Amino acid sequence: ALVLALVVSDCFLHLGGHGTAFWRAKKLELRMGRPDAEFGNLLLPSRTTVLAAPGSAKVSYSIDAWGNRAQSDRGAPDPAKAALVVAGESIAAGHGLPFEQTFASLLASKLGLQLVDVGVGGYGTDQALWRLEETLPKLAKPQVVVMVFLPIQLWRNVQDYRPRLVLEGGALTRRPPERGFLAWSRLRDVLVNELPLLTEKRLQSSLEVTAAVLRETAARARARGATPLFLIPLVGPRRSFEDHAEAQVLRPLFVEQKLPFLLVDLDESELIPYDGHPNAAASRRIAEALEARLISETAPSRAPAASAATPPAPLPSR
Repeated sequence: ALVLALVVSDCFLHLGGHGTAFWRAKKLELRMGRPDAEFGNLLLPSRTTVLAAPGSAKVSYSIDAWGNRAQSDRGAPDPAKAALVVAGESIAAGHGLPFEQTFASLLASKLGLQLVDVGVGGYGTDQALWRLEETLPKLAKPQVVVMVFLPIQLWRNVQDYRPRLVLEGGALTRRPPERGFLAWSRLRDVLVNELPLLTEKRLQSSLEVTAAVLRETAARARARGATPLFLIPLVGPRRSFEDHAEAQVLRPLFVEQKLPFLLVDLDESELIPYDGHPNAAASRRIAEALEARLISETAPSRAPAASAATPPAPLPSR
């Protein structure tokens, strides 16, 4: 009876979604995009979609010909122009905000650079790296690469319903989605890929592959002459690095690897209601913080920036 109940439950979970599990098909990134065999999912190019999260205002998401969030769905980045490249997940893509209010758009204006925003909601760091690897060779003058990192991506980086990066013999290797019955079972999919829980073994595996992905991201940016910087927005009061519960995972990923990062604490009041993403005020503050850090990183005559080994203090609220 138990086996029969599990089989019936599994079959029920296969209803809807047109081949994609219904709990993923309803996500904003797939409502304005599509599944993709190489990247997991991509945004539909040359298209504008108007969407709203529950309890939030409607937002127009314009995607340019390169498949990036942009001011308009007409045209594409100019490969010859100096560019700011922003990568990552929904915060990088400006989820819940009009384009001109996103931190990426504001930062590009402050720096006087063309914006190329390759962020896509729900991405792991491996997917963000793939988008950078696809985009950077197209640009003659990438000046700055900002990648958003969130601790939840440690869980996303070991999801196996999509292509992902793993470490094999110390090298990053692309692995295809899980196949066979393990891939067919929606019950197993929910337990493994939808519940944001990591055993100690999976956490350690994710930390190792994530550390390698972050190193490769910085190396790819520098190889093209761009300044890399990782943005880590966390919700909570302003506090020292060591007072963050997340410090235990951020330390091996950034501090010990000497990767440049900026941690920004966001108050609950700086989040979009019923959504959890940064609101317009938080977006402005993030852009200002990034601008200040980048100026200090690239101007030798100025006071030296806080080193990666000495994490910068959270920024004061404005």
